[in-house]
Amino acid sequence: MSSLNPTPTAVAETLLAMISAPWPTTAQESEDWLREHGIDPGTATERDPRGAGRAWDRARMADWGTADVGWGTFREEFVGVHWFLWRGASSEDVMAGAHSLVDLLTQTQGPAADASESPLHGGTWLWLLPGHVIEAYAYHGLPRPDGFPAGDACVQLHLGHRERSEAQEREARARDAQREHGPAGQ
Repeated sequence: MSSLNPTPTAVAETLLAMISAPWPTTAQESEDWLREHGIDPGTATERDPRGAGRAWDRARMADWGTADVGWGTFREEFVGVHWFLWRGASSEDVMAGAHSLVDLLTQTQGPAADASESPLHGGTWLWLLPGHVIEAYAYHGLPRPDGFPAGDACVQLHLGHRERSEAQEREARARDAQREHGPAGQ
């Protein structure tokens, strides 16, 4: 695990700094906030909009190795930031890094509200904090029992403004239900 870049400690410290800082709302506040926390918005690629949300991916952070960083907005307000960490590292190192990160977050944020681990996929952890939500997914990258490749070993990490994240999730569920069942009244 010593080869992981960034270290689990650096990730936990960045999350704590972000949670402690005033949360941005506008596009300019968001870009300034991202830069303040070491994320270069100029390196990101905007994805196609979904509903009232917009998202950017593939931004970089100096000295964070292969980490992909992204963020999103909903109704033109900054929702949160996400990372894909430690791609290219071994399954063992990624899972050790994930457990170290979870331990550090538990020390600073308390135990996860929901946590599970599976030999098929890896682990998931959810912290519901006053004002924020943290979600972590550790993918071990090992082939599934059916032989289907599981993808690269990595940790997917999200930090979001809780109220905005929940509003965006509600809209996504309504959009999915409408797509599945058609518009109301049909």
